[in-house]
Amino acid sequence: MAIAKMKKLTLIGLSREKEALIKELMRLGVVQISEQDARLSDERWSEVVKKDDAETASAKWETELERVDNALKLIDRFGDSKKPLISERKAIQTQEFEDALGKEYEIRRDVLKLTRLSRKLAHALLAENRANIARMSLLPWKEYDIPAEQFATKATRVWQGVVPAGNDSADFLRILAEKTQYTDAEVVYTDSEQHYISILFLAEELDTVQAALRDLGFNRIALPMAEGAVGEALAEVEQELADIDAQKEELIGKIRELKDCEPTLKLYHDELVMRRDCAAIRDKFLVTDSTFYVDGWFPRIAEDKLKALLSRHTCHFETADPQQDEQPPVLLLNGKLAEPFEAVTKLYSFPDYWGIDATAFFALPYALFFGMML
Repeated sequence: MAIAKMKKLTLIGLSREKEALIKELMRLGVVQISEQDARLSDERWSEVVKKDDAETASAKWETELERVDNALKLIDRFGDSKKPLISERKAIQTQEFEDALGKEYEIRRDVLKLTRLSRKLAHALLAENRANIARMSLLPWKEYDIPAEQFATKATRVWQGVVPAGNDSADFLRILAEKTQYTDAEVVYTDSEQHYISILFLAEELDTVQAALRDLGFNRIALPMAEGAVGEALAEVEQELADIDAQKEELIGKIRELKDCEPTLKLYHDELVMRRDCAAIRDKFLVTDSTFYVDGWFPRIAEDKLKALLSRHTCHFETADPQQDEQPPVLLLNGKLAEPFEAVTKLYSFPDYWGIDATAFFALPYALFFGMML
């Protein structure tokens, strides 16, 4: 039942050791790096240091991370292995992690293969969607035998369109015949929503026919075919869909062949997250041509480990207790019984560093209160 005592870390090191030091500090996981905007607003600091460039490096790893994430989603979607109801990550040793990532070139090659397969599959799905739309457009007209080459001749026009099913088709044909001359119309198909109608008329009567159809609520459509009759176009679409299905099965088979690389890809994903975070944390570093400066906070109980880590590098560091006017970050330290209830405390607000942690006092009331709610 306590708030961890914190100490302040001030560190100056050589730029050539910055990346290695950041990686080791992240693995130790006890230092919270502070923002440096206040120092940059001080003219004495801004004359000699500048903020490190983190954006370029961070964007690089973010792009690679997105590729790996998409590759894992692809395997998860099309892999035929059974997934547990609750997924858990396996704990591994550091050496095992480094050994798995030892052949990074092969891992990136697998990611590239999956990325290409994903693009091909996306193109196939897009083509399938277009073909299905064309098929649905043609199905009501499957008995229609006028070829597309005759939709527009020198003397005639043939239009296809629809009117709402609520309109009487017989009345439509009668009124159209009354308002126009030399016009032949037929209802090709009717479903619960629309009447599908074909209209043949003389080209010279275009304006008259168009005005009459507008008054009758006729909505002209363009059939997705360039030549031949609808039956021929439907057969071509069906064949295209069959070819796309075969292509999809082939691509999915190739994806499943790569499912065994999923565990390694997950480790590589974790490594990229650390690399991205290492790059992003550089935004809190102040640098010169050959050195860097950073400060932050760490729990006093980890001081020996932190000092041992920093002593292995060419750097100067100092640690100090916080002053009364400073606000160090808050780390809660509770026993096994109260620790699960820290999540409830965090939902409201962390206690002040100079105050007390009341989690242990409220653990039993929390349990009783939420128990009664359930």
